[in-house]
Amino acid sequence: MQISLRAVVPKPLEGAYNLDSIWGRDADFEPGRYYLVKAFSGKGKSTLIAYLAGTRNDYSGEVLFDQRSARTLSLNDWSDIRRQQIAIVFQDLRLFDHLTARENILIKQVLAPGVTLEEISEMAVHLGVDHLLEKQVRFLSMGQQQRIALIRA
Repeated sequence: MQISLRAVVPKPLEGAYNLDSIWGRDADFEPGRYYLVKAFSGKGKSTLIAYLAGTRNDYSGEVLFDQRSARTLSLNDWSDIRRQQIAIVFQDLRLFDHLTARENILIKQVLAPGVTLEEISEMAVHLGVDHLLEKQVRFLSMGQQQRIALIRA
């Protein structure tokens, strides 16, 4: 799915954004590519992610998903996009403290199957948390929790 921004400016930043930022410009994010979003604090990184996830719509301009305006997407459309097309690791991680690391990871699998259990295990080994999968996440360090959230995403 291609995501495009067409002169998007957050309402809170209208008239107060840097001309070298993404705001107020056209930008296209192509499927299968990785993008680094980098800026100082308070410049709209989390706001951009919220627009792309459909959790905020306080902007001028257009956010497009395969040329379809985000403003026309239904709740079911957004649910499908979030389940199948976009993976987000939130700043607060949104892990379930009472569940194990493995159970937190498998929540995504229930909603959107696609990654095999073997691939999940490989990711856990690669990120050095394979020995923590049966622990409740409330007993993990913040760094360990972040890696679990990455695997889930």
